[in-house]
Amino acid sequence: MRYRAPTTPPTHRVTHQALRRATETVYPHAPRGISVCMSAQLSFEQDIKPLFRERDRGAMLSVAEFDLWSYDDVSQRSEDILGRLEDGSMPCDQAWPEDQIGRFRHWVENGMAE
Repeated sequence: MRYRAPTTPPTHRVTHQALRRATETVYPHAPRGISVCMSAQLSFEQDIKPLFRERDRGAMLSVAEFDLWSYDDVSQRSEDILGRLEDGSMPCDQAWPEDQIGRFRHWVENGMAE
């Protein structure tokens, strides 16, 4: 008697492309290169605060009197910050790449964890 390896019906196979399409459907703004599980767990301290440079922080402290390294300040102004990031006017010297904007957007849309 010959051994036959079990075959998986084609409907149960998941290709890399199918997984990417499903991810983009569920998390359309999830940053590229971040898994769905990881992107669902973004926190201010680990994922958002490091996006703001010391230069950005200093500019906002002197112009708008809020601290980009403060969870309270950023979460209270999150919609305004997101709008400025999306229109490219923040930071003032160069726009963020789409993956960083997507990370910030995802954090805002998913509860702004500390």
